[in-house]
Amino acid sequence: MVRQQRAERTRTRLLRAAADEMDELGYCGASLNRTCESAGVTMGALTFHFPTKHRLAGAIIDAGMTGIRTAVLGALRPGLPPLGQVRLLLAAVGGLLYRDSVVRATARLTREVPSSADWTEPWLPPAQQLIDRARSEGELRPGLDPADLTLLFAYLCYGAEAQARGRTAGTDTGVAVEAVRQLVDIWDAMLCGPTGPGPSADGPRRTAVT
Repeated sequence: MVRQQRAERTRTRLLRAAADEMDELGYCGASLNRTCESAGVTMGALTFHFPTKHRLAGAIIDAGMTGIRTAVLGALRPGLPPLGQVRLLLAAVGGLLYRDSVVRATARLTREVPSSADWTEPWLPPAQQLIDRARSEGELRPGLDPADLTLLFAYLCYGAEAQARGRTAGTDTGVAVEAVRQLVDIWDAMLCGPTGPGPSADGPRRTAVT
């Protein structure tokens, strides 16, 4: 049991160190030697847990996708109006990107490693469905195309990924919280229009972002 626990801790350290490396440098730029140094383990320990670099990247993607799916499930609250749920979904995805290098590495690796999962799969279809529901229930202002709003949602998530990577996310909780607030503020501004009134007490802003 003790040996299994030690092996699991080693695997976790390797996964985190590799995620930091691949988040910053990508799949091709990542160094297994630097990963071992960061994790404080030998190359033999790395290859015991992950025989190839491709297997290591696959493990990061699996972990990242699990984290994203868990966050999405927590953000979807049937008791809220559709746009309230979309707002929470955006905050959840954005928060993960700013806090977790495994999730950022997952987003990058699914573009760089052939035959990988699509990191948008857990969050983009639910956002589209909620936005379509919002239109059918009269939540969208006239002239606002649900397809355009879905595209905006995706662009905000892509932008959050790039910004989070560029500002060394995860080192300051306050920075991550403020970044997510800014992300949601942009979403709110687009919903209301650049010259329209602010969200009402019953609108999307009613749900707090933490």
